[in-house]
Amino acid sequence: MAANNQKWINTMNLPYVHEKLVQSYERSAKQIWVFNVGDLKPLEIPINFAMDLAFNIDEYHQPNSTLAWTQDWAASNYGPALAPQISQLMMNYSLLAGRRKYELMDINFFSLVNYNEFDRVISEWVAQATAAQAVYDQLPSNAKASFFEMILHPSLAGMTLYQMYYVAARNNLYAEQGRNSANQYLMQVFDWVNRDANLTMTYNGLLSMLSTSMIDFDSVLIVL
Repeated sequence: MAANNQKWINTMNLPYVHEKLVQSYERSAKQIWVFNVGDLKPLEIPINFAMDLAFNIDEYHQPNSTLAWTQDWAASNYGPALAPQISQLMMNYSLLAGRRKYELMDINFFSLVNYNEFDRVISEWVAQATAAQAVYDQLPSNAKASFFEMILHPSLAGMTLYQMYYVAARNNLYAEQGRNSANQYLMQVFDWVNRDANLTMTYNGLLSMLSTSMIDFDSVLIVL
């Protein structure tokens, strides 16, 4: 699974990164910061964030400055009109992906039977992916590839992974209860695995698809 590895996809929580780097600065780490980066490609945003903090810590020193940075970054890369929406997508993704690293997720982490917990988490991921697609659709063609790679793809991939575990958890619960409907959720597991594979192929072939006006989001999203 592409999404099931933090080396492949950005899972950095920007407010947490800000907290730790500012804390380091305040404890006299002011000359050299060393970052262990396995692969630059999926981590453009958190690396850009860390570098901006390193070169201009005074501007982004306050606790609420992570949101200010995401707004500046979004405006610089995609223009001021969509900057507030993109900034919110970045902050929301930090929250959603930061709850549980993808490689640590399993079918038991969120509850299906208490307080609709898993259902609420899924609805948040669907909302994130839907909002990211809506922004993507408004971008000029020359901005779509970068937005897909840095914002839309992580949102879709995270949502896909969580959907995969959600239907697997339903399958497991209903099988334990002896329900025939368990088989329905088993087939949905295979469906989400295929969607994940298709999403990865889209990502890897993106530069050959620049003439395409939009990603077929309906092939990925299931609205609950």
